Amino acid sequence: MRIGLGAEALSPQLTGIGRYTWELATRLPGVAGVTDVKLFRDNEWHRHGDQFLRSIQPTASRVPRKLKKWLGAHEFARRLFHGPNFFFPPQAENAVITVHDLSVFRFPETHPIERLNQFEKEFCRSIDKARHIITDTHYIRQELTELFGVDATRMTAVPLGVSEEFFEVGDNEMDAALLDQYGLRETRYCLCVATIEPRKGLDHAVKAFLRFRQQTRDDAILVIVGASGWNNSELHQLFEDAAAMGAVKFLGFVTDPSLRAIYRNCRLFLYPSLYEGFGLPVLEAMASGIPVLTSNRSCLPEVSGGVAASVDVGDHEAFGEAIAESMQDETWRSRAIEDGLALARRFNWARCAEETVDVYRKLQSGYVPSQSDHRG
Repeated sequence: MRIGLGAEALSPQLTGIGRYTWELATRLPGVAGVTDVKLFRDNEWHRHGDQFLRSIQPTASRVPRKLKKWLGAHEFARRLFHGPNFFFPPQAENAVITVHDLSVFRFPETHPIERLNQFEKEFCRSIDKARHIITDTHYIRQELTELFGVDATRMTAVPLGVSEEFFEVGDNEMDAALLDQYGLRETRYCLCVATIEPRKGLDHAVKAFLRFRQQTRDDAILVIVGASGWNNSELHQLFEDAAAMGAVKFLGFVTDPSLRAIYRNCRLFLYPSLYEGFGLPVLEAMASGIPVLTSNRSCLPEVSGGVAASVDVGDHEAFGEAIAESMQDETWRSRAIEDGLALARRFNWARCAEETVDVYRKLQSGYVPSQSDHRG
């Protein structure tokens, strides 16, 4: 089975969809039945994807345009194409797509106009023409039926995975050195990890955390880690104001080793997102042995499996009280750590790749998979 995989989400700063794409790109070739995988990006085919993780991007191919077009059409004809980032090229007549969330339609005000225009032009074509649709959760699968009338038999929920590195205990000296880079050594802190954009609810986290500090006189700080998003000037001003009070430290994007050290050494992980398709940082924190407090919205109750504490993040008083309880209740914390590790173990990228290929296999055999016969 030859697979084509869209690679536009790969970049030096991997967000959730970029991580998903990278894991599929590296793992699909090792799954039984997959004989060849090529990546498609910038209207060209590529054999490897690691070049897109470097800061310096590859130069454009010098293949003549007519030959390039012929080669591209030839590859599309001989491959099942998977668009891991909502869309697939019109040239691909045999395609699967992954729809991670419907935030563009649920919260259009939180997205840049360019992304809204892209979805307006391409989304309906992609969901109509795709042979099958993969979602990260059952929640999003149900939303596609409710909002777009997609037949449930055309969709399969395949959960994402947690990288094994997050389960590592870590070396104390190495962690200390990494934390020193960010001024976090010997610091008691809570943590948020999210792209800096309005939908992630980071403003609610900061306001609730300030309330928590005021009411408890706790000197813990809130550390915020995340790649630059969009429509976030007000968020950055809020971060700066809270930082001036000694309550918040914004680190921006950090490397994977640093991120894992920051996870391992925090006191509590907060995930205040207003809407998610999966919420991978929740499981990364659990894999790191950290108690989690999340928003009670969208798919987060499904993904956190009742292990995380949850709250209406729009109620800052209740949110602040939940932070205090999650920081202080040692009985709950011990149980949350143990149950969180067990839950996170159920989500791994090998399983994600295998279940994705299971969809491919059934399509290639002419059988249309339904969720009832799938483990997702």
